[in-house]
Amino acid sequence: MEKIVIRTEIASGNSSRFIYEINGDENLKNLLNRQGVDKVLKNVFNEKNLSYEFLYKEYDKFIENKKSLYFTWMYIINSKFGVVLDEHIYLYVYNDKFLKEQRKILPWAYMESKIYLGDTWWFDDNEIILDLQKLSIIDFLDKYKGY
Repeated sequence: MEKIVIRTEIASGNSSRFIYEINGDENLKNLLNRQGVDKVLKNVFNEKNLSYEFLYKEYDKFIENKKSLYFTWMYIINSKFGVVLDEHIYLYVYNDKFLKEQRKILPWAYMESKIYLGDTWWFDDNEIILDLQKLSIIDFLDKYKGY
């Protein structure tokens, strides 16, 4: 199962903010070239006080297996949902098309929302992921027009 690095902070409405910022048919990479990375992080991904330089250094530390307040691993369950498994289980909702755009310009991704499902306790990641894939709520949410 694929897993990606995500920001721990939620960026609600990031795809809507992107649409507000673009000119015509621009994609995220064009917007980044026009505005600069720090402005895109602020205007699209709602990074209020953190620069790309700072976040990239933290990302590098995280990739080297160091704990981070800024980044975590997310398993991709399907085209709309991912799960983060640390001491808690969080189901993340994202826009697959916009996620693909983000991954072209950033080594990490921003998620739009998350739902707390419970604690991991003594279960390993694979067991939790298999259980999540069996849950009918995932199928229901996947078909729900609001996501």
